[in-house]
Amino acid sequence: MRQPADRLATENITWGAERIRGELLKLGIKVSKRTIQRYLPPETEPATSPSSQNWGTFLRNHADQIWSCDFTQVHTIFFAPLFVFVIIELSSRRIVHTAVTAHPTDAWVAQQLREATPWGEHPRFLIRDNDSKYGPHFTAVAVGSGIEVIRTPFQAPNASAHIERFFGSLRRECLDHILILSERHLAKVVREYTGFFNHARPHQACPERSRRGIGQHTPVPPKVEPPSTGNVIAFPRSAVSTSTVVAPERSSHSLTGQHLRLRMGSSGAGAPIWRFSAQIASLTGALQRPCLITSRRFQA
Repeated sequence: MRQPADRLATENITWGAERIRGELLKLGIKVSKRTIQRYLPPETEPATSPSSQNWGTFLRNHADQIWSCDFTQVHTIFFAPLFVFVIIELSSRRIVHTAVTAHPTDAWVAQQLREATPWGEHPRFLIRDNDSKYGPHFTAVAVGSGIEVIRTPFQAPNASAHIERFFGSLRRECLDHILILSERHLAKVVREYTGFFNHARPHQACPERSRRGIGQHTPVPPKVEPPSTGNVIAFPRSAVSTSTVVAPERSSHSLTGQHLRLRMGSSGAGAPIWRFSAQIASLTGALQRPCLITSRRFQA
């Protein structure tokens, strides 16, 4: 009984214990509502009517298919207003597209949506507010791209909390510390911060709520080279018969015999080995990068 109840609750997060009990009765499994509530997690039982979905449930269920767009206003050092347009992907918090203009119009916003959806890449839903900048041209481009536009309620910034959080980070971490000179300057600053936000800034979601966020990760995961494809720097002495010594090198030419002097010595076991003795005085010049010098053991 517990296995089918868990599966029904996992695949249908809006179902309560009574709805799951009815589905189990259709399978010939007779169980009380109290028994189902005993085995289900506390968050499975919805606080409201189980037949309706709230806004948060909709965002969680379709996060990988939702983009959100909005404007924020910035003033230059000469008090000229500029507008930053941003499109963000909800599931990864990736900034899809940014643009800056002093005169946002319906045609300009529609062109930004075209540039953000090249080669047929588009979401299923696009969340926007009720700004007059989104006119018939914007709606026509969205419909032509197969995007369903969803309007947020009036005076409800929490309905687009993901992009509002990005605007807050953009201001606190970047724009509040820079004097904007022009539209071109602002576009470059926003573009640089977007690259940092997508590739280097980890998301500040709590680990226990990682299923709602992306955890301590960047929106665009870095490409990590596997250890099997890397270069071997050195091996332990017991593993191979070669030893690697890192020495500095001049920037103009490689080390020659006048910089290194080889002396013959004998190890504790009586077998002679090659040892390096560098002339430190001649190597105090401009040293930029290390080079690898390999010596081999020779048997007597």
